[in-house]
Amino acid sequence: MDADLKFDRRLVDRLIAKGAMTREEYEKHLEKLPDVTAQALNAPSAPEAAAPAAAPAKPSKKKRK
Repeated sequence: MDADLKFDRRLVDRLIAKGAMTREEYEKHLEKLPDVTAQALNAPSAPEAAAPAAAPAKPSKKKRK
């Protein structure tokens, strides 16, 4: 298995359950990763300037002839 996939956080629990990796091996890998918190950007969780969604148009109640 490709090393990048082995430590993919979406697969870790499955690989540990299958015995393909131990929790200790995963923790050791995480400790080796560099600290990049200084490079992180703060992004708003929702667009602040976005207008609220418009309500759907109501059907006309005019009778057809």
